[in-house]
Amino acid sequence: MVKQLVVEAFSYELVALKPKLFSSQVLTHNYFLLLSKNKI
Repeated sequence: MVKQLVVEAFSYELVALKPKLFSSQVLTHNYFLLLSKNKI
């Protein structure tokens, strides 16, 4: 729950600060990083 809120807030900041295409790439990359961390 808490992780999801943090991710959503972080994602919102990325979208607000970066162009949409770049944000999409970063968010996708971060999504896979989260999956990797959750496996640990």
